[in-house]
Amino acid sequence: MALQERQWYAIYVRSRTEKKVGETLNKLGIENYVPIRREWRQWSDRKKLVETPAINGYVFVKINTQERLSTLKCQNVIQFVRHLKRDAIIRDVEIENLKLFLKQNSVNIEVVNERIQPGTTIEVIEGPFVGYVGEMVEHHGKEKIVVRLDALHSNFLIKIEDYKLIVPAAV
Repeated sequence: MALQERQWYAIYVRSRTEKKVGETLNKLGIENYVPIRREWRQWSDRKKLVETPAINGYVFVKINTQERLSTLKCQNVIQFVRHLKRDAIIRDVEIENLKLFLKQNSVNIEVVNERIQPGTTIEVIEGPFVGYVGEMVEHHGKEKIVVRLDALHSNFLIKIEDYKLIVPAAV
């Protein structure tokens, strides 16, 4: 019997245990991704670059159905994210886009969990996201590009100057 193809899923984890769950899954040989963003924090006596989860309470795992139970048995894992009464499958392209955006330290990234209505399709023509096609939205009066994780109903908003964007003829 052939092994079933692995797919990305999102799991809920206890608050502030995202990195620890990722380490535990690594020890079990389960491929996972903990989205991390780096940001400067200011204390009264110092400024420090810290790594924090980009999406609090979530870890992504790439598993097949045989690995589902092992994933659920990990300490601090609560449950799989469900969509339409099934485990929510995250497309590979969504994980890759998320990794791409979080890799850019110089870009201000904002995570929004509310649903954003579709807007104009745009393509980035300059800067670290050149070639990315996304949606343009207006959020708090600033133009930003959106990366969606539809299964989680989450969006990542990234400010990109409008001179670096075009509306492609056919997307």
